[in-house]
Amino acid sequence: MRVRTWWCAGLVACGGATAPDAGDTAPEVDTSTPVVDAPPPEPPLGGCGMAPYTLPTEGVGVPLSYERNDALTVSRGLLGLAAQVAGVPGLAQPPYDVEAWNVRMTTRDRGQPVEATGMIVMPVGSDPPDAGWPVALLVHSFAGLAGPCSPSQGSLEEAVEALLIASRGFVVLAPDLIGLDGSTTPWPPHAPQVGEQVAIGAWDFHAAARELLAGDLRQQASLEGPLDDRLVLWGASQGGHGVLFTELYGPYLAPDVEVVAVASGTPPLDLRAIVGQATATWGDASGLAALTLLGMKRWYGVGDLATVFGDEPPTSLASTAETALGMDTPDCALPFDEPPRDVATWFTPGLRDADQTGQWQAVAPFDCFLASNSLPGTPVARLRRTPILTVWGERDEVVDPTLQTGAFDALCEDGWDLRWLGCAEADHAEANLWAIPTTTRFLKDRLAGVAEEGAACVRPDWARCEAQP
Repeated sequence: MRVRTWWCAGLVACGGATAPDAGDTAPEVDTSTPVVDAPPPEPPLGGCGMAPYTLPTEGVGVPLSYERNDALTVSRGLLGLAAQVAGVPGLAQPPYDVEAWNVRMTTRDRGQPVEATGMIVMPVGSDPPDAGWPVALLVHSFAGLAGPCSPSQGSLEEAVEALLIASRGFVVLAPDLIGLDGSTTPWPPHAPQVGEQVAIGAWDFHAAARELLAGDLRQQASLEGPLDDRLVLWGASQGGHGVLFTELYGPYLAPDVEVVAVASGTPPLDLRAIVGQATATWGDASGLAALTLLGMKRWYGVGDLATVFGDEPPTSLASTAETALGMDTPDCALPFDEPPRDVATWFTPGLRDADQTGQWQAVAPFDCFLASNSLPGTPVARLRRTPILTVWGERDEVVDPTLQTGAFDALCEDGWDLRWLGCAEADHAEANLWAIPTTTRFLKDRLAGVAEEGAACVRPDWARCEAQP
């Protein structure tokens, strides 16, 4: 099974989670927007015991090549048919055909120059808004941990996030993210829950894509009319987490870019809560939590997998994680459906007990990995206050919303401008799909200068989302 956590037909099956208390409201927060007059300092880099490094600034975000992706240049009719097959007829009439271009560019990972890939996907049209076509930087949902898993090299199913968004009138800049470069040659480790790596790769791709869209690629593309110089950010699931870190790092890495609004679907705000859930009882989050821990170990380069993974037969995961978790499988198949699916076999007692006892230090340095890459625990200081829509599914068993409300409220107390959209009866995949019309409107309204409705940081009752069948 090639794992995708949302958007596509036949995704991870999710079931009933208990709803947060209806109508809960976080304490009032300061609504002022911090203004940074001087160049911002460098953000904290690395940490958690990894070797220190400095962030290169020369020769990054530079496009190296581009080519039209005919396989992912598709009609609105085909996208509408895909929506029907996925059981979401509310998305069956997108207004635009889409055209996709693959891009290779330069970026940096842990202080070293590397190459990465991605896509620019644009609507085929000649009727932009007055401010120009809106531009969305998309952080994709889970695709795998190995190079061949890149969405730009995949099928329509793997790339459908970017295609659906572009079909609704956005020019989509869709990095594959560092470590997913489409090749089978050695790649940097892809760590999709390490906010630092995701944000650096996303902002460098944004720079490269903007350069291409101001030059030769734009002359060859079918899109007519100007682009909006401003930006919105969009991501869901893993990408919902990554897009929040991309926003957090924005003033440090791209201080001249105006981010108007952010859409974050089913985001794992608190990774410790996710791991606690995943290691208590086997469920949809368990295999993905294992991949998160492995990705962090590979990226930070410190720690012992035997701290978190069991090493007894039949899985012996601490010794075999790279193979057992599909890291050497070019088709990105992951053995989550293979027995034994048993948390006692996969995870150590210390990790399984940490959430209940609070003794996270027993699994150091993984405790630091998880805390630093949770939004309430990150050492990266927030330098601005951007409107953010978060989307949740009442029956989401991958990112259980009842385990994320504490983090949501903590961010509100810290001054984040968060909205909560809870889709009744929706699982992990359905919440993000059913919320697409509302999400589109939220982002376009912010670009148009329309004031947000209601107060920030209110968690209303679960309600039927717009594209729910």
